[in-house]
Amino acid sequence: MKKKTLFFLTKVLPVLVWLAVIFVLSSFPGSSYPQQPQLFSWTAHVAQFFVLGYLLAQMLGKKGAVSFVFALIFCLLYAASDEWHQKFVAGRESSVVDWVVDGVGGLIGILGYYLRK
Repeated sequence: MKKKTLFFLTKVLPVLVWLAVIFVLSSFPGSSYPQQPQLFSWTAHVAQFFVLGYLLAQMLGKKGAVSFVFALIFCLLYAASDEWHQKFVAGRESSVVDWVVDGVGGLIGILGYYLRK
């Protein structure tokens, strides 16, 4: 298999799939989710963006500060777009606090990749 194809299948495709998973989960109306304590909601946000941050860092590789910053900025921008998207979904709302929690999840995922091994 060609190196570019292998890179796409093992590094890029997982990121694209996870972006789609986050989008789909954000598309369900608020009434689709049972009422949970705020801590549960924040844990879900952190977990989603932890995975995104880790996958992005894995895709970019350990190439120093530029890769780290790019992955973090991408997570923050996608989290902002996710919050904006939720403004248009019935029963959902957009929140700066959720955006920050998403960003923290992304940061932890990126750091997890960088600190691994």
